[in-house]
Amino acid sequence: MAGGPDSTSGSSWERPWIHIDEVASTAQSTARADRSESAGPVRRDRLQAREQILSIGVRLRRLVRAAAGWRPRRRDVLRWLPRRRRNRNFDTPTSDLADRSIFNAVGFDPDHDGVVIDLADLTGRKRQPARVVRRVHRARVVRFEQALPDAPSMLELALAGAVLVNHRPAPNADPLALVASRDAASLTNDRDRELHSIAVRRAARRIVGNGPPARTISVLLATNRPVHLEYTLRTIASQSVRTHEVLIGMHGPAWSDSDADLAREILGGAVSIDYFDESLPLGAVLAALADRASGELVTKWDDDDWYGVHHLEDLVGALEDSGADLVGKAAEFVRLESMDLTIRRFAQGAEQYSSTLAGGTLLLRTSTLREVGGWAAVPRHVDRRLIEAVQRSGGLVYRTHGFEYLLRRSGSGHTWSADDQYFLGQASDVLAGLDLSFCGVDAGLGEGVDA
Repeated sequence: MAGGPDSTSGSSWERPWIHIDEVASTAQSTARADRSESAGPVRRDRLQAREQILSIGVRLRRLVRAAAGWRPRRRDVLRWLPRRRRNRNFDTPTSDLADRSIFNAVGFDPDHDGVVIDLADLTGRKRQPARVVRRVHRARVVRFEQALPDAPSMLELALAGAVLVNHRPAPNADPLALVASRDAASLTNDRDRELHSIAVRRAARRIVGNGPPARTISVLLATNRPVHLEYTLRTIASQSVRTHEVLIGMHGPAWSDSDADLAREILGGAVSIDYFDESLPLGAVLAALADRASGELVTKWDDDDWYGVHHLEDLVGALEDSGADLVGKAAEFVRLESMDLTIRRFAQGAEQYSSTLAGGTLLLRTSTLREVGGWAAVPRHVDRRLIEAVQRSGGLVYRTHGFEYLLRRSGSGHTWSADDQYFLGQASDVLAGLDLSFCGVDAGLGEGVDA
């Protein structure tokens, strides 16, 4: 189905930060107070005092921001976010080589400060790893010639998303050293820098986890367009992460037995197919598919968009990095078919806690999906409703990079109502035609699907 909105209805750009007033919301405060009834009056008094302090802080920050037009920096955002909320979902693969709760890509800045850091500049700072991570997130590149005592390791810096360059690996070097063997001069623009960081952190995560993420994933595909079925199925089958199951909801009367046979041919025993009457809303189809999901994680897949082969792997990595309850990508890259353009927008908002997500990229734990009530049985805004349900439950929502996902806008048939001018007015890059490589999507998989 067509992708859902990536911002709150009526707003073209949702704030890319999370405010502490979300932490101190009335619903959460009431829930905590209810759970503390058995702790006695002293405990309840402390909770009430804490909530009052948080509320005062919220009001002060709003007044300051309104008076000065001030906006928080990423490092401020991460400092305000209570550590217990960030860490409660850290169940990442254990490793004696790096602490992934510190060395991760959360806060990586696509808009660098132009500074080139040598590894020698980071010696003596192993006792301040969070400060090191903040520095490398902002740096243009980090030169790593060889390991130095009392400095972060290559693996730690790579997990943090550092743009590692100038490393000269031996012929039998590990995959991380080979990926990092770039020269700063070859990273000619911000896009190349960000792509290199993504490749480096992906290689590092594989080393820590001894391969691609091993979590079981249920892919939900609600589709009413047979024309896109084969490409969609082959894209899912090509993912670098092995999917546990693909639950297909063939929605409407346009399907035949040959479509089901094609799905089984491409996906084998991992596929499950159900048919739904066209009178059912999209949300009801997704809810029915989700009820059958047995994977540890569940993700939504849109039938008319383009995806890269590392799409799921990067989403799982973002879930592990951030400790969030729901992760996804913004619709940074958009294909405007009626204008024959590929555009990029919102390039500076990645790797931070934000609910500006494209519906076709959402990934979360299956248990979380069921705890918040799943997808609402409505025809529109189903993804936005799920995001808001996670937030109301006190969960964190995180936005990773937007590469390897391209949103298709064909002018009609979308559950998200917005015309081409809406997207074009937000564009920072405009390219003629269908440019899959610019979006990080494998061009070979994309051939012949611009129908």
